[in-house]
Amino acid sequence: MQKRKFFITRLVSKVNSSNPVKESSFDSSSIADLAFLLLIFFIVTSSFILPQGLNMTLPSKSSKAIKVNPNKLIEIYPRKKDYFSQGKVLSKIELKELFKKRMEEQKEIIAKIHMPNQLPYKRLVDTINIAKSVGIKKISLKEVTKWK
Repeated sequence: MQKRKFFITRLVSKVNSSNPVKESSFDSSSIADLAFLLLIFFIVTSSFILPQGLNMTLPSKSSKAIKVNPNKLIEIYPRKKDYFSQGKVLSKIELKELFKKRMEEQKEIIAKIHMPNQLPYKRLVDTINIAKSVGIKKISLKEVTKWK
């Protein structure tokens, strides 16, 4: 019996000494680094879609014509290098001043742009930008074939 105890203790000690029990641990820092690198890669390489052009609210097909007080309306005829409004030829600065003057008189101004189809699109954008820079919120567009 004693031999048997001795043999078992010896066997247990050999097993314990040859294969010490190791604590298992997991280092997650390399995975976190990899995740952040992938995140940065996708942020840098992705392209965000930004709206381009003019932000406009268009009337619905079922909307009807509205009568507007003529004092609230400014009619503008863009030309090649200047503008025609209220019987006068105006430069860009003069048109802006006209808008400012009318905005002081009336808060709700409607700019009606008579855009000839012969002019480049840039002239329409310039006219809308002038109106928006002064604070005009309502703009009406009308295509015309003959221009002043």
